[in-house]
Amino acid sequence: MTASNSQSRRDFSNGSPRTSVRGPHALALAPFAALLLLALLALPTPAQATAAETEWTAGVMAGSESAGLSAGVDVGGMYNLSDFWALGGSVRDRRFLWDAPSGVTAATADVRMVLDALTWVPSLGVAAGPAWGADGLAWLGRAEVALGYRPARDWGLVFRGGAESELAAGAPLRWTFGVAWVWYRGAGIGLDL
Repeated sequence: MTASNSQSRRDFSNGSPRTSVRGPHALALAPFAALLLLALLALPTPAQATAAETEWTAGVMAGSESAGLSAGVDVGGMYNLSDFWALGGSVRDRRFLWDAPSGVTAATADVRMVLDALTWVPSLGVAAGPAWGADGLAWLGRAEVALGYRPARDWGLVFRGGAESELAAGAPLRWTFGVAWVWYRGAGIGLDL
C-alpha cells in the first residue's frame, strides 16, 4: 500500500465495502460538520410555546454561598407575550443547611427570553424583588440560564442554574441550581411571530 492509499482503505471483512477516513482528512471535516450542525439548528421550525400561554412551576433548588450550602423550594408563574418573551413572578424560599434558623424568602418579578422553542427550550432570565431574611428586608437580583424539556403540550421539566445577590455593595454572590415541574395552559398550538 502506498502512503496515499493508507489514509483511505476498503474493508470487506463483513461482506460489504466500508471506507474509513484517517489522518488530516478527518480533522478537515470537523469544522464542516460543526457548521452543518449549526445551520440545521438555525432552521425555522414550529414552536410549541405561543403568545398568551401561561406556565406554572413548582420545583426544588440547591445553592452555594458564603454561609454554606442551602436548599429550598421555588414556585412561580409566567405569561408568554410571544414565542420568545415571557413575564412573570416567583417565590423562592431557601434555608441554610448548617444554620437551621436562617434562610431567605424572595418574591421576584421575572423576565425571560426564550432562545428556541422546540422539545428542548433554552432560555435566559433576569429577576428582581424583595427578599426577607435574618438581616431584614433587602432587594434581590438574579440572572439565570435554563434548559426546559417539553415532551408534551401541557407539561415539562426545567433545569436552572444562576447567580443571585442582594442589591447592596459588598453583598455575597450565591450560585443556585434547580429543577422544576412545569404545567402549561392557554393558547393554541402554533408559531406566533
